[in-house]
Amino acid sequence: MRSPKSQTNRNTSMDKSLADDDEVLVVEDLEEIIDLGISNPNVWRVLVVDDDADMHHVTRLVLSDFKFQDKSLELISAYSAKEAFEILAKPNDIALVLLDVVMETEDAGLVLTRQIREQLKNQLVRIVLRTGQSGKAPETEVVGAYDINDYKDKSELTVQKLRTTVISSLRAYSNLLEMHRTLKQRETHDQIQSEYVSTVNHELRTPLTSIHGALGLLASETLVSLPPTARNLVKVALRNSERLSTLLSDIIDVEKIASGTLSLDLQRVDLTGLTKITLSDNEIYATQKQIRYNLTDPVVPIWVMVDANRVQQIFANLLSNAVRFSPQASEIQIRLLEQGDLVRVEIQDFGTGIPAAYHPNIFHRFAQTSANDSRPQKGTGLGLSICKALVQLMGGQIGFTSVENQGSTFWFTLPISKQIED
Repeated sequence: MRSPKSQTNRNTSMDKSLADDDEVLVVEDLEEIIDLGISNPNVWRVLVVDDDADMHHVTRLVLSDFKFQDKSLELISAYSAKEAFEILAKPNDIALVLLDVVMETEDAGLVLTRQIREQLKNQLVRIVLRTGQSGKAPETEVVGAYDINDYKDKSELTVQKLRTTVISSLRAYSNLLEMHRTLKQRETHDQIQSEYVSTVNHELRTPLTSIHGALGLLASETLVSLPPTARNLVKVALRNSERLSTLLSDIIDVEKIASGTLSLDLQRVDLTGLTKITLSDNEIYATQKQIRYNLTDPVVPIWVMVDANRVQQIFANLLSNAVRFSPQASEIQIRLLEQGDLVRVEIQDFGTGIPAAYHPNIFHRFAQTSANDSRPQKGTGLGLSICKALVQLMGGQIGFTSVENQGSTFWFTLPISKQIED
């Protein structure tokens, strides 16, 4: 380690009356720092970077009895930006750097700051600049151009100001560290969850597809004729296999939405035509309860830039809910309404409605009404949350109105796609 320059006659406003023999742990050997690693959670490690030996000495005196959150300081000394970079480039848990600006070069401290943030990718460590030549690095310019946490002129840095600066910097570091740990834990949890869902999807999808195919063949009676009782049992099993397949798809969608990995295949589509196709595809379920779809559609096509399959998924969820909670032999009204640059789709039923207490959470995942709810059927609580996410991903909004025992109207909007003329 090279010898620092000595400035024993240099004036400073720091109080040097503290006893010279006050204990403070000072580590100056690079290998010792590496060996320490992050093995001591009971101290805050602070790197003092200055080519003036007096500044190191005075800093130790001022902070000798310093404690924050019941942890003392461990001061590490570096006498050049180069030496500090070598220390910071090794694994460490340094919380704060007290950094001189002018050392081996006039902007050595500023260069080191940029290296810490950009080259070492260290956004956690707090940096406080201390300079005896503020004119060479004007405060406003430095704070604006560099990611530092404070800027102090050595001539004005009293004992109290230094201690206050260290406290605020360590508090900021502690908060950032906690946020960093929380994010890491969340990322780990999300990754485990994603892998688990992917495994479950693979392990369930394959046998479920085989079961559904076999039940479909039996139900068609292509291979063998079934007695009435067996035929009904097969149809029940087939419907439930379809329900399980839909549920599995919903779980996969929820995971993809949560992780931000859900992709859309956006194409310019006639929403009027797509709505008619979707109603036809979902008519069997409604027919079982003698429910009729009544579509009020515009005379001209309405073009939207959407993922057609996902729009059909939204329709299927909203229509199945409307049918599920509608009385026998009733009607469900579907309306397509142009509203400026948007088209509003409304699906209205005249069923049981939704109790007002459950309105705020209706689009939350796994949202369910209570066990005391008298409505005869309930879903999984996934469909509406998926609908909301899909609508928002396609640039629209979704909502509803509902009066208990009178029915509900669910609506969503989509941006209209204007034809680009050549």
